[in-house]
Amino acid sequence: MKKKVVVVPGALPVVRGMKIASVKAVASHLKDPYLILSRAHEVAADFLRVFLRLKQSRTGTTTDQEQDMLRAMLVFASAGVDGMMKHIIRSSLPKLSEDALAMGKLNQFVSRRIKAKLDKEDSKEAAEFLAGIVTSKSTKAFLIADYISDLTAGSLQSSEELSKAIAALGFSEGDLIVDRVKLKGIFDDRNKIVHELDVDFSQPNRKRKSRKAEQMISNVNYLLDLGEKILRIVDKKTAGQ
Repeated sequence: MKKKVVVVPGALPVVRGMKIASVKAVASHLKDPYLILSRAHEVAADFLRVFLRLKQSRTGTTTDQEQDMLRAMLVFASAGVDGMMKHIIRSSLPKLSEDALAMGKLNQFVSRRIKAKLDKEDSKEAAEFLAGIVTSKSTKAFLIADYISDLTAGSLQSSEELSKAIAALGFSEGDLIVDRVKLKGIFDDRNKIVHELDVDFSQPNRKRKSRKAEQMISNVNYLLDLGEKILRIVDKKTAGQ
């Protein structure tokens, strides 16, 4: 069967220092994750544009308002990758039921799931889980649905969780190289911004941490570029399905 292709028209705005989304067409089941990623590009570019407009009118260190534009740029880029990945998992994991690597991760999940439920003192939950497997019309479909729920239940905005989600899609080490140290640093920055408003508690006056524009742009580009690579690889892996 020929793959249906959805072309998403319109180039994203060119902003100095910001990479532009290069994915032009994806399979129909990836239309939603593509839309999320492209919107993440647009929003990040908008915040960077505002930052540059504010900064060009004066010299010296950045103001709190300018810093907030950089922070928002990173937060929205991170949220975009999180949302994109969850939609990819929901729409693509069932299509990878014959992928050896993806099904290997499913088998590991099911083994851990059954063991965890059986280890509980209350065996009712384990019994219900096993009953669901036995009575379902499709055992594999039941287990994949449970796996999807587990993978998408929480935030994927950490190096560990995002790497686990990528592995669940059957990616081999040769498919995608992820700098986990860099990714962890980016998400650590994101979490400090979101949960602590970037306050530097080590300082007596507890001022907010100052972020360098070049580094923030680099981190946002890394996240968005990683999202594009994931989307392209999944598009290729699920071609014709």
